[in-house]
Amino acid sequence: MKDRLFDAVGMIDGRYIDEAHDGALAEAAQKRRLRGRVLLAAAVLAAALCIVGFAAAGRLYFAPGVGIVDEESAAFPQVWACYDEGIKLGDAIIDAVVLSEDEEGYTMNIWLYGAKLYPEPRIVTDEMGNETPISDVTVCIDGEEYSAQGSKTSKGVSAYVFKCLPKHFSPTLRDREGNETTVSLISIGESQYSYIRGISFGKDKAITAIPLSGSENVFTAQLTDPLTFTIAQETQKTYASCTWLITHDDGQTSQLELSEMVIDGKLQAGFSGSALPQDSRDRGIRSLTAQMVVVSHNFASYNPLLIDDPRQFCTFNLPEPGEGIDCDFILYGHHGIVCRVTRIDYTEQGLVYTTKLENDSTSPFSEEMYEFQISAGILTIEDGTTQQYGLTFDPSIGTLISQTRDGVSPIAPGTEIGIYLRGLTYAYLPEAPAADLGTISFK
Repeated sequence: MKDRLFDAVGMIDGRYIDEAHDGALAEAAQKRRLRGRVLLAAAVLAAALCIVGFAAAGRLYFAPGVGIVDEESAAFPQVWACYDEGIKLGDAIIDAVVLSEDEEGYTMNIWLYGAKLYPEPRIVTDEMGNETPISDVTVCIDGEEYSAQGSKTSKGVSAYVFKCLPKHFSPTLRDREGNETTVSLISIGESQYSYIRGISFGKDKAITAIPLSGSENVFTAQLTDPLTFTIAQETQKTYASCTWLITHDDGQTSQLELSEMVIDGKLQAGFSGSALPQDSRDRGIRSLTAQMVVVSHNFASYNPLLIDDPRQFCTFNLPEPGEGIDCDFILYGHHGIVCRVTRIDYTEQGLVYTTKLENDSTSPFSEEMYEFQISAGILTIEDGTTQQYGLTFDPSIGTLISQTRDGVSPIAPGTEIGIYLRGLTYAYLPEAPAADLGTISFK
């Protein structure tokens, strides 16, 4: 059973869960169409909503830069989308274009499916000096050309996000080869395509799926879970992934696994997503069945100067290679969740941890399907600034090493080592074997 969790974690984009060591330790770690294609483009985690009954709930909308919002909300933003089908940009088909207003202006998301996609976008430097991937699909408005702030290509679908655009309902899209097409956007409130579709499972959790465009190829999906939302407030990044069983018009099925980055219960960028295999497109869809939901919390590097950090930084003296120590370290103990380390062994692969999860929360998950991610390193405070030097295992010398300001140094037995919780991943499963979490029917 636990292998299923690890497989699901593996479908999360590696750039979201990788841990980078560069001197200081840092954290780096798609519905239906009546006779058409299917793409489930985003899995969004949001717990700000309390879904009591889907029939009683108002219509929901996807707003780029904001997330999924309720039309009855006082903060409901204006949202526009393209509802024309069969629009092409060069050899690519435009699956969806959605525009909305957020705190920083107007944000547009574009999904393209086709042959001419760009899996290796240019790299530029933003105002903070950070490298940012920029796609070669641009948006042209009143003679000005705007570049995307992010892009991703997955299984034949490329998705782009444009931020701080001017308000405009007839933008022109241009690809790398100079092909252009102009799309028309109308208020999403004038359409029949944004409505709530959902399932509830467990005591207080739900999944909602919402179509985004007239092509009915693109959906956004939302997970509501108070526990996940609460923990997410203490983390650097939180991700949700879901395994879906797709039932097509012909009665046959296929499987879709997708994930999306989540921050504070809102869709951060909106361009990540997964496409059905190409042979599953153009087959229509009857329903989506949720089989398993995986949540992954990624914490920032530990900072002892941060008073409200919910984690503990536990230290021990490094044993001799081949030896180990028994311990009872609580790395995290909040909201009914306790993450313990009961033993640490110094093996030929480095440090190996024996962990134990205690879950007394009101939103239980499968305790046999969880994973800790633990960071180990040497921590110092220099001139009022925390310095963390991560550990790696060098098989050539058979010992742990650390990259510090003074260079690479082997770590001798007896050295004080600190460990802390870097990530916590858990899964929601159906209560009965061979069952599921529920089905969202579209026909």
